[in-house]
Amino acid sequence: MMAYKLNQLLEELEQIDQTLIQDIVPIAVQNPEAYRGCTTLAKITIEVNGEPTVVTVGFPDSYPNKLPKFFDKDDEFGVIPHKELDGFLCFTRSESLVIDERFPASVLLNCVEKVLMLIEQGIRGENDDDYIVEFEDYWRRESKCKLYGCIDTDNHTVRMLNLWSKSSNDDPILVAAESDLNLEQAIYSIFGFNLDEAKKYRCIYFPLKPGTFFKPPLGETWDFSTVKENIITNLTPSNKSRFQRILKQTPNNVLTNIEIIVVGLPLPNGNVALFGYIMSGNAPIRNNGKKAKVMRRIHPLVQRPKELGLLETEVKRWHPKHLLNRTGGNTGLSDKHVAIVGVGSIGSEVAMKFAKAGVNKISLIDPDFLELDNVHRHTLGSNKVYALLDSGLVHIPKVWGIKQEVNQKYPFTKIEDFPDYFSVVWKEKKINWTNVDLVVIAIGEPNQEMLINKGFHQLDKTPPVLYTWVEPLGIGGHTLVTLNEEYQGCYQCLFKSEEDIPIFNRSAFAKPFQEFSKSITGCASIFTPYNFLDSERTAILTVDTGIKALMGQLHGNPLLSWKGDNHLFASMGYKTTRRYSFSEKKLFESRLLYKDPECPICSKKEEK
Repeated sequence: MMAYKLNQLLEELEQIDQTLIQDIVPIAVQNPEAYRGCTTLAKITIEVNGEPTVVTVGFPDSYPNKLPKFFDKDDEFGVIPHKELDGFLCFTRSESLVIDERFPASVLLNCVEKVLMLIEQGIRGENDDDYIVEFEDYWRRESKCKLYGCIDTDNHTVRMLNLWSKSSNDDPILVAAESDLNLEQAIYSIFGFNLDEAKKYRCIYFPLKPGTFFKPPLGETWDFSTVKENIITNLTPSNKSRFQRILKQTPNNVLTNIEIIVVGLPLPNGNVALFGYIMSGNAPIRNNGKKAKVMRRIHPLVQRPKELGLLETEVKRWHPKHLLNRTGGNTGLSDKHVAIVGVGSIGSEVAMKFAKAGVNKISLIDPDFLELDNVHRHTLGSNKVYALLDSGLVHIPKVWGIKQEVNQKYPFTKIEDFPDYFSVVWKEKKINWTNVDLVVIAIGEPNQEMLINKGFHQLDKTPPVLYTWVEPLGIGGHTLVTLNEEYQGCYQCLFKSEEDIPIFNRSAFAKPFQEFSKSITGCASIFTPYNFLDSERTAILTVDTGIKALMGQLHGNPLLSWKGDNHLFASMGYKTTRRYSFSEKKLFESRLLYKDPECPICSKKEEK
């Protein structure tokens, strides 16, 4: 913001009937970095609790498209929430604000109102809870190192965590995790090292009792007495006892002169702030019991060692519950098991999206191998077609490739792979279907899918089964729900027989008995023309429907369809069905009309 623009702002303020800003005086900028990059500054006089008070305001070069920044450089207000070490007053977050750049003076006045409210609430102590809510952010500024913690903050018991340390360019990578989780693959995928390459240390998690309150160390460090008091005095009696038991039971192979702690501080909003310490020093050693000859190192929180070192440590979270909450996943899927039959263009997208959504376990069934000429409409790329082993070049089954991809991207999802035909998996009972919460059939071969439909309807107890397929040349895709709370309505219903007419899929948008298959180099290369956008759109419909079924938000057995543009389809001389002419509204309203009351599979079986 140039000086002449600031003059214009002053003139505009004079024309507004306002009493909020009593005076505004431009000042020279000696060090823009001290004002977070602002090159235009002014001192404004406002009334705080009845007294005239001066606050510095900085204008970014793009003001008013960006909000002004306010500073208490003279420390007029002392320590208050949302005031940072350089005096910056964090009064709002502008991500969701719509700023009307036509009225720069009004933008300034609106911001001053918020700053004034922040200051007065802070002076009166009305927003002290914000110290706790923002505790992690304050702690991060004081921290000297990072610890990556996979910690279940819903577990409110003192316990020992697994902790591994691996040096990288002389800087240690500290990774902590719940001891009951098998995270070797996850740690390798996320942090890039094997556990057998790392050193173990003792790490104890201290969840503090609800209602605990203490201010973060603002611009200073806590001494050991403060650390101990803040932790020990805020443990429940049962957690104090658990702490003592841990000290007696810790294996000798993790006892060193380094102790690591992670503290969980309950927040008013129900969440938990995490912070930690690395404690170093030659702690005293004592005999563990009268008869035992095992020597135990005393924890610093029990007896302070000589020359104790305290290193404030930021905790970076990677527990799956936190990751899902943070990124819009669904924690309600964390105990669900989904089986996917067919992991081609649609099924592979379905698998990856269910993993991304946070499904706990996915079983993949498909005997096929990915081919190079199909990678542009498959979720896997060319790096998952072959593997070079000692035995030579090996063609990778699709289910193996997807398992590797999921393990790398979403390591908390368990993948069970069956590189075999569904009929073999079914006959040999390789899957206990009563332990599966949802089945997705994405084979795209009606004869096989009718047999699968018949098989599932013969089971006494079965999960919901979804069938999904895409139509040629981008005209649409479908997801059929079956066995979801009721039996009527199944895949066979789509193929209602009529006298003198061969059966066909009555949900289709493409008129039956047209030839869509294409071939590039003969029969071995036959394929149905559709692109990755069609398979992805169909997969999104399937996964969205599947999640609703898993969460109990979908009732009955609807046929759901999406309709695409038919320009290319029609230009090649193909014909559509009457159903393609339906509007999106009519397609939805008719989603249950496909059911065949005389279906030999589902019509005569009683409802669950």
